[in-house]
Amino acid sequence: MKIIYKYVLPAGGAARVPLPHNFKKLHLGLDPSNLLCMWAEVDTEEPLEDWIIQGIGTGWPLDDMPYFTSDECEYMGTINDGIYYMWHYYGRKMTEKETEYWNSLEKDWPQ
Repeated sequence: MKIIYKYVLPAGGAARVPLPHNFKKLHLGLDPSNLLCMWAEVDTEEPLEDWIIQGIGTGWPLDDMPYFTSDECEYMGTINDGIYYMWHYYGRKMTEKETEYWNSLEKDWPQ
């Protein structure tokens, strides 16, 4: 089934976001609660793929961003947070090794 979903994005950091294969990014912006979000058209019958999405502030050195590699990342959009920053978002599919690493972190998180 095709549907539009909202995904909350990190401010100034990286997050793992499970996205259905062949998702279609529609918009990045603030939701009514002032959360930084991405809206995407997704097919709920498609398998999920782990994406790493990195928020980068204007003026931040790209070489310091742990998951940013300009030749691998897709520019996803820019959001004005209304307070301090313009956040520029880049994303890419996670490698198998990165997924394993994030899984190991999450198993130790308190419930």
